[in-house]
Amino acid sequence: MGSWYDDWVAGTYTPEGAEAFADLRIRVRTAIDRATEAPGLVLIVAHGAMFRAARAEMGLSALVRTDNGVPLFCQPGDPWSLT
Repeated sequence: MGSWYDDWVAGTYTPEGAEAFADLRIRVRTAIDRATEAPGLVLIVAHGAMFRAARAEMGLSALVRTDNGVPLFCQPGDPWSLT
């Protein structure tokens, strides 16, 4: 991650031509809400920035790096749990 990343997540900096982290959070939440409307499990495959936005929407820290290809089970709650 570049030195700007924490500031992007905090909402104090957005790289030129990039999406603001707050806007990404809204887009991620909308997509997850739509995907989970139907019954059953949902598989979401995404890049790290999307997962950080999802973590923030779950009430968890967005400043966590997850290795590529790591499956995580997300369970709603307050905060959500990840296993």
